[in-house]
Parts: sequence; structure tokens; C-alpha cells
Amino acid sequence: MRRLLVASALLLHATPALAVPVGTSADTRTAAPQHRQAWKQGGVQLKLDGSFLAGNVNLTNLSVNLAANYNDGPHQLFLDAGDLYTATPSATLIDRLAGSSLYAYALRDNVNLYGYVTGAHDASSKLDSRLTAGLGGCVHRLFVDEFSLFLISLNPAYELENALGGQTQTWRAVARLNVIKPMSDTVELGLDAFYTPAVADPADLRVYGEAYARVKLAGDALAVRFTVADEYDTRPQPGIQLNDVGVFTSIEAAWGR
Repeated sequence: MRRLLVASALLLHATPALAVPVGTSADTRTAAPQHRQAWKQGGVQLKLDGSFLAGNVNLTNLSVNLAANYNDGPHQLFLDAGDLYTATPSATLIDRLAGSSLYAYALRDNVNLYGYVTGAHDASSKLDSRLTAGLGGCVHRLFVDEFSLFLISLNPAYELENALGGQTQTWRAVARLNVIKPMSDTVELGLDAFYTPAVADPADLRVYGEAYARVKLAGDALAVRFTVADEYDTRPQPGIQLNDVGVFTSIEAAWGR
């Protein structure tokens, strides 16, 4: 059965360095450099969210995401960390801690080489830890007359996972499509999709996609975003569903230079 996760609180939210965290796939999907705030030297982005309900509905929800970036010519370094916690008095619904580092080198104006390391813990999907590391390349600035971003990337990734079934090691292929289409000076539509099959067993795969509409309220400093995300994992932990859907509304703020 498909589970619908609705999070429609207003967030203080930077351009997402960690993709929207829903469902069974605790991978930290690092945002491409071209999909981030375009700082000249560097910047810090912060997302804070919290809610507490008591009475007929008892619910605690906390979310923190932090992203830092440093640029030096063709070299770019990104560090991201986030925590999402949702609980009722009788059960913990979501408990996810994730972090990543990404290094990108601009080989050409529209070609990047990159390397990344990610780590995640997700008690709600019975995942003790998952560490991934990958090296690859991406091509962007495609179809520039129609899109502000059209990016395709490919890389192999090593995955080390600790869960109920013990420790597993897997090599995966990671393919990504990231598209942004400006509709006006203040409105844009976006799509970010990942396809990650295991190299030795392609039937063991994860698919992630999110689509959004973003409206600028005050230039690049303030915007509102509406996002729909979907995750599918063919080999989740026992007792965890294959598919998850998330609907999100957020306010974005960013600072830097």
C-alpha cells in the first residue's frame, strides 16, 4: 500500500542541499552545484522547522538542515547535515540523521567532475547506518534556450549498510536528471530524479524523484516552494513498504555572497 506523508508546515528553508527526506531510502542525495545558491565565495544555508500538538492529536515534529559551501576558482566544496524527527507519545514515526560532503571540479564551462561521501541513520526504516561514496561526472547547460538547468550525471557508488539483516556491501550505478524551467521572472518549475540499481543485481534498485514549483517573494533572498516527492525501493528492510510519497510546502531564505 502506498503511504502518503504530508508535511505542510511553513519552513525556514534554504535551497535544498539534502533532497526532501521521505520514505525508505535514507541516501543523502546531495544537490548539484548548479542547483544551489550561486555564492561567489561561499555561504551558509539553514532550515529550521518545529511543531508540537497536544490534545486530540499529540505530535512532535523537529527538522534541522544546515548547508555550507566554499568556492575557489574551479574548485567547490559542499558540506551538508540534517536531522528529521517526528513522534507521537506511543511511537517514533521518523528518526533520520544524514550528512554529506561533495567536491566538484569545473573541468569545462558545462562539465563537472565530482566526488562525494554520504552517511545516514534512519531508525524509522530500520536502517542503523548507510555509508556511500562515489566518483563521477556531469554535463549541464544543455538546452539553454529553454531551461536554466538541464543536468545529466553518472557515477558508480560504493555502499556499506548496517541493518537488521547484518552488514552488506554493494556497488551501485547512479544516474541523475536535474531540470529547472523558468516560467517567468519569479516562477520556476523543477524536477530532480535518481535511478540507482545494484551493479551485480539490477533488480535491487532505488528510484527517487521530486517535482516542485518555486515562487520568488523577494529576489533570491526569499521564496516559497511547493514540492511533491516519491521514493521506491525494491529491497527495503522487513516490514517496510516499497513506496513513499511526500507533499511539502516551504519558505526559503538564504544568506551569503
